[in-house]
Amino acid sequence: MGFGDLSLVRKRAIADYLLGKADVTLAELATRFDVSWQVMREEIAQLSTIELVSGAFFESPFDIWIDDDEPTPDSLVRVGNVESSGIPALSLPEVVALLAATDIAMLTVDQHDIHALSALRERIVAATAEHGYRSVLWPAPQLQAPREVLDILGQALADQRAVDIDYWKGGVDRPHRISATVFPVNVVYTPHPLLIAANAEGDVRRYRFDRITDARLGQRSVSRRLARKVHSHVIREHEVTGERVRLWCHPGAQWVAEEIPGANLQSSGNYDIIELPVRDKAWLFSLLVRLGKTVVRLEKV
Repeated sequence: MGFGDLSLVRKRAIADYLLGKADVTLAELATRFDVSWQVMREEIAQLSTIELVSGAFFESPFDIWIDDDEPTPDSLVRVGNVESSGIPALSLPEVVALLAATDIAMLTVDQHDIHALSALRERIVAATAEHGYRSVLWPAPQLQAPREVLDILGQALADQRAVDIDYWKGGVDRPHRISATVFPVNVVYTPHPLLIAANAEGDVRRYRFDRITDARLGQRSVSRRLARKVHSHVIREHEVTGERVRLWCHPGAQWVAEEIPGANLQSSGNYDIIELPVRDKAWLFSLLVRLGKTVVRLEKV
């Protein structure tokens, strides 16, 4: 990255993060933005430069600096002159235009960038909902896996072979990628396109297509016994009964709707609302322990 090409959005994000925390080190800031501390050092250097573009100049309004003349990972990063600059507000038509542009980008960018755009979209929707305009917006586009991933999954299903996947799991703060060997058996399309498969331990799992960024055929085959187990599990899903409860959760609990039979997910403002059947209180308590502080409220339906 050369001087003059650090975007204003990136600058604002760095400034806002520093403004909200005290005594942030260069290493902490680098970890927050998923870069090395050396790269972050160069980005901070760009924050105080004048950008020359087509004969005009744009001066950064943020005063950000590193305490030490010879920075190390433990050097503190300081910020000033941010509060006076203010955060620009968008009109409703501008929000609609921004959301539409984000949706178009989500359908065209590299798969690894989709998750960052998705997080941005969620923030836009949440902020708009706080001002009473949630009904004006529309659901996020339903994304599919890359063509090469779909080809591999199709071959694995046809040949009854295992497949190694890179999968992005949702989290409270940010998604994280895992690698797993799974044994695909079936595909369903509600509420999302899902790959029904068994993991290495033989447990039935659901994997959203839009979160699979890479797939490679494995050497092991799917046994008939395992296939029957998965099919039986899918059939039992449609027979789930029990008292239904509603969980109000902070973002990061979407996996409940993906993994628990009969669970439904909808969003309201900054909350994920999950309805699910419960036949055993002990099981419900164990689920609440797993969710921890993500759960805000529990109520009967």
